[in-house]
Formats: sequence, C-alpha cells, structure tokens
Amino acid sequence: MEKTIKQYADAYREQMKWVVVPCDKGKKYPNINWKEYQTRFPTQEEHNKWFAEDCNIALVTGELSNVVVIDEDSYKKSGKHIRLGSSKTRQM
Repeated sequence: MEKTIKQYADAYREQMKWVVVPCDKGKKYPNINWKEYQTRFPTQEEHNKWFAEDCNIALVTGELSNVVVIDEDSYKKSGKHIRLGSSKTRQM
C-alpha cells in the first residue's frame, strides 16, 4: 500500500525531526506564512490540519530541522554535471 502525504509528513516530523509545511499541488512554495517555523515547531494540531488535505510537502531548512541546502544552478548553462556526496546524507 502506498503511503499518503500525511504519512510522509508525519514521518518527516516524528522520525527525522524536520519542520514540514504544506504546499499547494504543483506549486514550489508553502501555502502558509512559514517564516515563524524557522524558530518554532508547528503544533501537532497545526500539522494535522495542514496535512489533512491533499497537498505537497515543503521542508523548512535551518537550525530546527538541522538541514542546510545548497542550491547552485550555474553549472546547468555549461551542460556540466556535478555529483555531491556525504557520509551524513540521510534517505528515507
């Protein structure tokens, strides 16, 4: 049986200890004011309300989630490929 978005969001919150917020389907940015979640975890009630509906998941990076993202796209113009790796990479 395939997992639901809510089950993925729950796993990110509970197992990975990530701050996750909702995005509209097909959109890249959260559909809520997410800035406050850089400094506090959403309550269980907020989390349940957000992910009760069909949506996508956005990760709030930074200190609380303990995730840093490097978004470097300049290599694409030249057609180059890069590969990054780390022994600390976690996959679900």
